Amino acid sequence: MLTFSWFYSLILLIIILMIFIKFNKHILLILMSLEFFVIMMFYVLFMYFSMLNVNQFVSLYYLIFSVNESVMGLTIMIIIMRSEGNDYLSSLSVLKW
Repeated sequence: MLTFSWFYSLILLIIILMIFIKFNKHILLILMSLEFFVIMMFYVLFMYFSMLNVNQFVSLYYLIFSVNESVMGLTIMIIIMRSEGNDYLSSLSVLKW
């Protein structure tokens, strides 16, 4: 049962990485795929710690940092949308920063 769950979690991680690579036109799609990747990594981390019978406070710290990361990503996306007018990655340039 445990290997079955590990197998599906690894398959989902690979699918999420493929979605991240394929849909890179909008910043919002990139942020959504990154958040799904964070949730799947939390699931894998939680399963790993529960399998080892270790204290699971590390996964709580992981969730705290992932929430901070998502808030920073949404803030940057809002700043870009207000300055550029859209959330296309093609409209961004390194020279503008």
